Amino acid sequence: MDVDKPVSARTAVAVGLGLAGVAALVVSWFIDDLAEPALPAWLTWLGTVAVAVALLTVVRSQLAAHAVVAALLGVAVTGLAVWGFADQYGRGYPGTSTVVAAVGGLAVTTTALMALRFRPEHGWRPKSVVVAAVAFLLVPAVAAPVALAVPDLALETTTAPAVAAPAVPGSVSEVAWSAEFDERVHEVVAAGAGVVLLLDDGVVALDGETGEVRWRRSRPGTEALRIDASPDGATVVTQFQPHDRPTLRREFLDAFTGELRFATNHLDARSRYGPRGLDTRLTDTSYVGVAEDGVTGYSLTDGARLFRYAPPAGCRADVRPGAHFVVGPGTLLTLDCGDEFRFVLVDGTTGEVRWDRAITTPAGARLAPDRTSVAVQATIPGERGNHVVLDVATGDARPFTAEEVEELPGAGVAVVRSGEESLLVDVTTGETLTSDETFLECVTDHRSAHLASGPVCVDPVRRDDDHDPITQTARARLAFGTYAAPALRRVDGTFDLGPHQSVHDVVTVAAPGAVVAAALQEPDVGGTTWVVGLR
Repeated sequence: MDVDKPVSARTAVAVGLGLAGVAALVVSWFIDDLAEPALPAWLTWLGTVAVAVALLTVVRSQLAAHAVVAALLGVAVTGLAVWGFADQYGRGYPGTSTVVAAVGGLAVTTTALMALRFRPEHGWRPKSVVVAAVAFLLVPAVAAPVALAVPDLALETTTAPAVAAPAVPGSVSEVAWSAEFDERVHEVVAAGAGVVLLLDDGVVALDGETGEVRWRRSRPGTEALRIDASPDGATVVTQFQPHDRPTLRREFLDAFTGELRFATNHLDARSRYGPRGLDTRLTDTSYVGVAEDGVTGYSLTDGARLFRYAPPAGCRADVRPGAHFVVGPGTLLTLDCGDEFRFVLVDGTTGEVRWDRAITTPAGARLAPDRTSVAVQATIPGERGNHVVLDVATGDARPFTAEEVEELPGAGVAVVRSGEESLLVDVTTGETLTSDETFLECVTDHRSAHLASGPVCVDPVRRDDDHDPITQTARARLAFGTYAAPALRRVDGTFDLGPHQSVHDVVTVAAPGAVVAAALQEPDVGGTTWVVGLR
């Protein structure tokens, strides 16, 4: 062969396509489409390496058999990619990675077939390099629009400008506003400038001061499974699942504007057994995973890993319910260190320990609704009392004595058991504030909202539904009480329910701008669900 003979255009095109094909295959493995790819990772990497070696052999060899082997490998990669796309599409999410891999496999196949007709050449000239570069760029020019054209889940969304969050009311006396929806409200969380509601196929944010819709985000053809909000109310996480498919899309949203920050895709292994959706545990800055060997935190801004905390040598985290809590500043952990137990707060941004307290054997803990304090059945060395209330942010402790803590509403009070009786006590002084059963029923009801001054609930005295004599519309009466002078007073105005909705379906949530009440029950066909704001 004449070593001075310049590389032909055919050879330059083949080399450019081959390099781009291998590059596309490598890139495809880094595209995150699903938590569980269509093909095992070892098989995809092995296929890429095999294709790269085969192409290198073709370029350096004059045997047509080598080109045939490379072509067959390219066809195999293309076929696997097409099969992977079909598999992912059938499970709910089409795979962008498999589309890119299919284009890369076609480029490799084309290179190998072209190699059947040429021999290795030398003498690369500028013209040959330009031709190879153009051929190389042809692959992403084809792959990009094809990948972008892959159908995604349908999306209907509106956004809102960022605003400051209004204050949570200190007390309530009347119904300030109402909003109406023609579908079921599944869940209500305090977030952004008011509340965010979980509906059948999406979420909607309401302004806490006016009840007006601020933003919406829905995906028709899916089921919205659950919603979580960060303790500071700045982030909302919702999960969508296509009907009859086991895949989940978890979307992290700005709670004030409704704008998407980032999303992750997963397989919902529990969709048939147990709770649906992923348990998303949020601090103010991260979402965390908790295990015996520590805590891992990921950013609520972009999903990047922020930290990994490991307990000291000889200690393990107690992951049982009631032994650890995810709160605004971070993760509150009980560490079992063999001869002692410790409570530590792992910072939600850095993973560093913010405070550390030695305690006796803990027998259970209760977190306040506002997640700023926790009551633990344990003692602190050198302190009296068989319980302690810990300030989540600082670790400051208030020991007190009680037979059993039934509820920790916050505001320095607790509902405790004394013999056959329940009491509301001041945990600082030990003073009994009330034993009134009606007031305590309001305090301990899991559907109640807890303000700094007292609880808001469906009036325990009027739990039987009132009905409009003409429309037969059910109504709920709401009540508010104060811890300082424990007594309930009725909120002015009623909360209308659907004919098949009950006061037992009503939940109240303390939110910026209002205490919001909603009935979490399916309305009648053609009926509506009412949401009201109290101030």
